[in-house]
Amino acid sequence: SKLGARLLVRDFHAVFDFYRDRIGLEVNWGHRDGDYVAFNAPGDGNPCLAIFKRARMPRYRGYVHPGGAEASDHVVLIIPTDDVDRDYAEFGERGVVFMGEPQTIPEWYMRCVYFRDPEGNLLELCQAEEYGAED
Repeated sequence: SKLGARLLVRDFHAVFDFYRDRIGLEVNWGHRDGDYVAFNAPGDGNPCLAIFKRARMPRYRGYVHPGGAEASDHVVLIIPTDDVDRDYAEFGERGVVFMGEPQTIPEWYMRCVYFRDPEGNLLELCQAEEYGAED
């Protein structure tokens, strides 16, 4: 599977404008006045980078930054999957410690689960869900 990155940002408009207008990335999904945007390189239809309002991360029940409540992550490494529950079980058997069980978050259009690498970097297993899916 592919590995992607999502930047967790405070000033969504400034970061959106930077990657679109200065770097030249094209919007693949989302819009400037939203919470989430996926970009792709010009002429390439595959998302290569996403941005997300950092304040929205607590929608995932169990999300905690190791630095405490006042700290926040800046980047999420994304591992897309077609079956989050299967990969959750497999990764768990290999010793991965998760922040909780997989959750469906309708506002994010995905089912996901989070964990950290040995350096504390945030990773996400995510599976695209149809609009209106329930947990």
